[in-house]
Amino acid sequence: MALVKLEDIKKLLDENKINLKDLEKVSELEEIKKKNEKIVEMLDKFEKMVNNKKMSTTKVNEILDNITAILKDNLPKRKARKSTSALEKKEKKVENLENNNQNENNQNV
Repeated sequence: MALVKLEDIKKLLDENKINLKDLEKVSELEEIKKKNEKIVEMLDKFEKMVNNKKMSTTKVNEILDNITAILKDNLPKRKARKSTSALEKKEKKVENLENNNQNENNQNV
């Protein structure tokens, strides 16, 4: 196997107008493709076992857990929304009413 010089690689990249960032994206896509192939394999295996009725519930749960773990790795992480409880909303309404009443009293004086 012949050794390839860095200049030759650069020349090929320049001739084909290939950007190194594009190559990085391709490698990322290949990783995603591999993960997707694993998921499809697991789903096929799961479907065959279910159709043949040769599977215990623990095995079903194990396979589903594996699939879920892989899917979670692929999903982007989301920030949790800050939710306000009903009690906090009521407290805020009461506080607003008190402030409005106080403002009205100040205006009347």
